[in-house]
Amino acid sequence: MNDGDGQPDLSSRGPWDVVVLGAGPAGAIAARQLAHARRRVLLVEKHPLPRPKVCGGCLGGAALSVLDQVGLAHLPRQCRGVSLLTMRLANRGRVVEFCSGRRIAVSRERFDQALVEEAKSAGVTLFDQTMGELIAASESSVRRVHLVRPGQVMIVEAKAVILATGLGWPPSACNHALAPNSFIGVSAIVEVAMNRAQKKSLFMACSHEGYVGMAAVGEHLLDVAAAISTHALAQAGSTSGLISRIIRDAGFEPPAGLEAANWRGTPPLTRSVRPLVLHRAVLIGDSAGYVEPFTGEGIGWAMQSAVEAAAFVHQQLETWDANVVANWARRYEMAVRRRHRRCRAVTRALRSDAIRSAAMWALDKLPALAAPIVHSLDRPLRPFTTSPLEPQHGR
Repeated sequence: MNDGDGQPDLSSRGPWDVVVLGAGPAGAIAARQLAHARRRVLLVEKHPLPRPKVCGGCLGGAALSVLDQVGLAHLPRQCRGVSLLTMRLANRGRVVEFCSGRRIAVSRERFDQALVEEAKSAGVTLFDQTMGELIAASESSVRRVHLVRPGQVMIVEAKAVILATGLGWPPSACNHALAPNSFIGVSAIVEVAMNRAQKKSLFMACSHEGYVGMAAVGEHLLDVAAAISTHALAQAGSTSGLISRIIRDAGFEPPAGLEAANWRGTPPLTRSVRPLVLHRAVLIGDSAGYVEPFTGEGIGWAMQSAVEAAAFVHQQLETWDANVVANWARRYEMAVRRRHRRCRAVTRALRSDAIRSAAMWALDKLPALAAPIVHSLDRPLRPFTTSPLEPQHGR
């Protein structure tokens, strides 16, 4: 699908089957699934690839199950992921340790790029460094997308569009609501010496000002990711200062080099978006709504939504039956809300000094209390489509 100078060829007649906007885990997996089903797919990413991502980089049991489901169970190891054996949770000087369950820390830059390469290997055409915008719908059998890339502006047509644009602003046809006092996300990669026990542990420091997770994503690389209060950040004066204070007050020693870290940030995290399905367009992953990610389920939610949406779009591509679409949208929203509800309850509780202290006291006295929570987080996400997409190989 490339011309002689390596640029994707858009000269073929007719619309694309699917245009996917956003090449994160949700977009890349949706594109790959559809390409395996013999659909002609264009994957669009606004940043040059590979690119860093604000994220803790922890793949929990649910996320790993999705990778296994789509035949990519090998990918975290291929990306030099680090298996985490324990979680060390700290609050107000008290530290508790327990089994972290099935969890691998991985560089999002490597992991996301590997997913994109898998999509390309399946036959997906990639445009990175390209801004894509959904054009207002007409009651036709295609959707139009406006693309702007270096030296090139074009409009392409597709039978369907999947929006996997992360925390960016949704299409104008959607209602977008931020939760009051929503935290923002920040992260940085810090080069630091670690012993084996430190490399195998996920460190979580809790505070009413936010929470910080730290996990090894390489031999000497530590991913430091946090959800923090904008009010606390303004008072602290610097991201490094606030992160160091949260870590120290919780009971850990801040890693060396934190002051010089190159921080990246996000917009406010917790948000809702409705509707999630438009005419021949669907929203998936973080673009379909998000909750502060203390439980580490965000990547799993995104990838599961990609698998579900790919199956739905594949089945509806030729007809786009309004009744089927409405029913699928309701099922999707129910599934997303169910998954978000637990995470939102945890993040709300974390803002209470009394609840955090009580929970830490209980875990300190009886660490086994953590087991059912970890087991619940590691359970595979429950599919909500009735006809999963079966890949067709031998392209």
